[in-house]
Amino acid sequence: MNAYWIREINVSYARKLKLKSNNSFDYISFGVSVKPQFGLYYLNTQQNDLTISTNDTNAVQSSGRVEFLYSGLTDNNDFKYSLGNAGFGFGFDIGVNARLKNVSKSGYVNIGLSVTDLGYIRWNKNTNSYYNDGSFIITDITQQSQIDSLKDIIKGTKTPVPAFTSSLSPTLRLGISYKIIDRLKNDSLNNERATIAVDYVQGLNDDVGGTTKPIIGIGGEYNFSKVLSPRLGFAFGGLQSFAMSIGLGINAGPVIIDIGTYNIASIFEPNGTTKLSMGMGIKFKVN
Repeated sequence: MNAYWIREINVSYARKLKLKSNNSFDYISFGVSVKPQFGLYYLNTQQNDLTISTNDTNAVQSSGRVEFLYSGLTDNNDFKYSLGNAGFGFGFDIGVNARLKNVSKSGYVNIGLSVTDLGYIRWNKNTNSYYNDGSFIITDITQQSQIDSLKDIIKGTKTPVPAFTSSLSPTLRLGISYKIIDRLKNDSLNNERATIAVDYVQGLNDDVGGTTKPIIGIGGEYNFSKVLSPRLGFAFGGLQSFAMSIGLGINAGPVIIDIGTYNIASIFEPNGTTKLSMGMGIKFKVN
């Protein structure tokens, strides 16, 4: 088991560069983010070769051991929310996007590349190692003395350790999108009618919730009007072999609202779902 609880603040800067004399690209955009990381809890399995078995007489036998590395706001493994921190670090994102020239008369093709979550967190509060010796035999689960001895084994041995550093989970993303446009009578004006996108996502390590299993994503957006834009997407690979997401974009002038789910399939298969989430983002345009 690996678990973490982190807050972050994201400060971003982006700029669009028009390329008048370039034969390949209409423009190139780039962006960078600096993200202070505020760690609340961290739990990582350092070693686990524990084996537990039962026999036909209901005896329980175990062998092996488990070792965890922990840091958190509390010293007794009780989780609570607080404005305090058990660790602090920084994360960084960087990305570039380019629009290709003369690919299609009915739309635009964009290519994007980014690396996100480059960084670290240094944990320095209640840093402990927990060691559990799993070698025990319970011959009669009704005997209180054996149950009490088992409780002591499960609690394990806590040993304070120096402050340690954990890496964030950097991710490489490569994507291509095709924006379908409606050209108005004035050919210099156009309206985005729909967008189709394909992404390749590759995690670079398994730390803090990451995975090195690649993900292929396919998604689309259709603009019913200048205000409402429903979205649908599919993901293959990663921690889940398949996920289907839906979302809605609302463009209310100076305010843009985005609503989406991670995996709508979880509603139809709750017993086989490992992740269920819903998110909302609000952007404010400043001229």
